[in-house]
Amino acid sequence: MIFGAVPVIICALLFSEIAWGKGFSTERVLQEDGTPWQITADSLEREGEAYIAEGDVRIWKGAHSLSCQKAVYDPEKGIAEVFGSVRLESGGDLLTGEKGFFNLKDRTARIEKGSLFLKENHFYVRGDFLEKLDDDTYRADNITVTTCDGENPPWSINGSELFVVIEGYGTIKHASFRIKDQSIAYIPFMLFPAKIKRQTGFLLPRIGFSSNNGFDFELPFFWAISETADATFYQRYMAERGYMQGLEYRFATDKGNRGMLLFDILSDERTEKNLGDPDELNISPYARTNITRYWLRGRTDTELPAGLNARLDLDYVSDQDYLREFEDSLAGFNWRPDLEEESGRPLEDKRSPTRRSAVRLARNADDFVVHGTAAYAQVPENPSVDNTAQPLMNLTLLSLPLRLNPAPAFITLDSGYDRVWREEGQDGHRVEVSPFLSVPFWTGPHLEWEPYIRYTYNERWMEEGYGRKEEQYRTAYETGARVSTDLERIYDISWGDATGMMHKISPVLSYRHRELVENWNPKEKKPWFEPIESEGDINKINFSIENFFNGRHVNSKGRKSYQQWATFDVTQGYDLIEAKKPLNTGQKRKSFTPLSLELTFTPSSNINLSANASWDHYDESINRAYASLDLYLPRAGGLRDMLKLDYLYRAGIEESLQLESEVNLYYGFSVGGYLQQDFYEDHNISNGFWIRYLDQCWGVRLALENDDIRTRVMLVFELVGLGEIKGRGSIQGE
Repeated sequence: MIFGAVPVIICALLFSEIAWGKGFSTERVLQEDGTPWQITADSLEREGEAYIAEGDVRIWKGAHSLSCQKAVYDPEKGIAEVFGSVRLESGGDLLTGEKGFFNLKDRTARIEKGSLFLKENHFYVRGDFLEKLDDDTYRADNITVTTCDGENPPWSINGSELFVVIEGYGTIKHASFRIKDQSIAYIPFMLFPAKIKRQTGFLLPRIGFSSNNGFDFELPFFWAISETADATFYQRYMAERGYMQGLEYRFATDKGNRGMLLFDILSDERTEKNLGDPDELNISPYARTNITRYWLRGRTDTELPAGLNARLDLDYVSDQDYLREFEDSLAGFNWRPDLEEESGRPLEDKRSPTRRSAVRLARNADDFVVHGTAAYAQVPENPSVDNTAQPLMNLTLLSLPLRLNPAPAFITLDSGYDRVWREEGQDGHRVEVSPFLSVPFWTGPHLEWEPYIRYTYNERWMEEGYGRKEEQYRTAYETGARVSTDLERIYDISWGDATGMMHKISPVLSYRHRELVENWNPKEKKPWFEPIESEGDINKINFSIENFFNGRHVNSKGRKSYQQWATFDVTQGYDLIEAKKPLNTGQKRKSFTPLSLELTFTPSSNINLSANASWDHYDESINRAYASLDLYLPRAGGLRDMLKLDYLYRAGIEESLQLESEVNLYYGFSVGGYLQQDFYEDHNISNGFWIRYLDQCWGVRLALENDDIRTRVMLVFELVGLGEIKGRGSIQGE
């Protein structure tokens, strides 16, 4: 660990036969990888069995180099002694000292007035003596540990003695944490894990206070179970609520099996919710009387025999208030976004009226895809009458396009079965079958023509109590055609490593006719959502212009490749049903559908923009809009500014904005903030602001966060290489 670079050169000397002599400048020493070691010195002599090099002694090979003013090597004892300005470099790591020795037989070493710099994590260890006692054991006297440059670092950990066993534990006697020259914390004896691999041990604790929980202390313990699995145990004490325990289990194998499961449980000392307290009502308007409170959630992906893969989603909570009351736990809703990021499947929002759990089995073959899903939607507020339609089972079979030789025709089949259940009310079954036939061909060299036909059959049979209703079914017939062509042009440009841009325009004219057949009573209340009815009857002509912008890149061998930078589509439709229907007095005919525009822009990994909108000609207004932007602006020193935006608008229904930004200022300062706003309800969901200062080896961040439950003030001290020390205050209510 401390002398990680030393054994490289020790081995080189140990297994070599060095030819020393006057006038020596370089000599081949070791040839294990074809590259010789080089040795230079002003003077090289032999005294008895020992070899002596003096004056600017240097031994090097590739990225490994040892330099000093004098070196004495006794091959019989296997001891190499070095004196004066000792400097050992290896791959960016650096060990310096006044003098030292290397025992090449038992591979021990000692450096006086030594200093070790580890490049990877910018770590310094200084001591009066730095010793390597055996292959895995190290010792140092009067040590200073820091990640800061300079002789008087902003922070450091000092100790009288350091003792470390690699893949075991280390100790520091009389340890003190110092800010500049001032000691602010003293620990007589410090024990810490010293494992290069993942290590079992305690993680950084979290300490806080809030009017809701009182004094709040949380201590996580990490268990490295194996190379493919680990777990974290969360022990949390809240003076006003009691003792909460949590478990997080993770696994990942080389066969594509991976997952994460989390569970928290609390026996709440606040046994009943006070609905007369405005702060309690801000959490939710629902009563709560349960004492045992918990949240189970997780995501797993597993590959099974016969080409099957399974996905499990878990999300089950004891009550509707839990996620919002305890979101700031180290495993809480706000602190663990990686569950969603690693699985690619989102959790329901903490305010969602339902929590979804599901298991899915799927098999993707060359000519078909089949999958089955069982899902359950929990209603956390536990209503007395729960009539939620539960999709307990879904089976779907989708055949990929199959050519009907010798005709240029392709057929696809989309079919499915659903079992829907309710605790109260109607439940039953649904079957849907939808074959699709298309005949694509070219009319001349530039015009593609693709007519198609689709038939959909949807049947349901329902049960309620001990009675049974008649089976009902509905059908839909659909025909259509698509005509398109492609126009391309390449422009020579010079932008970064791109030498050109290809612009492709695809005008598309399409026609779609769909007719529903009324085989069940349209006035009857629908027991659940029917996909076949989502679009209704259709008789429409669409014209669109699709634009593709691709960057051209040429590698060192002259091979060209294209990367999609942007797309921009414009679509206008004409509704033949609207054009023919009779109008009442004062009504306007609205035959043209809203003009639809859609844009994506991803020229590099630093920008990702997608947006769409539709314009209503008759109301002369935008009736729908969406925009999502991830923007990163690289700055000097590895820093970069950041802007994230999500905006959603549907006329008369909703309008919301989520915005997050951080800007790096001068002298290590940066500012940032986030906003979640519901404009339609004129409601500020949450917002926050922070200011941060980051020096070479330390930083501090002051944050103010506010939502409809509480206002929080958080002070975070960051020690580069050690983690964060956090203090948090919370005020309930507005």
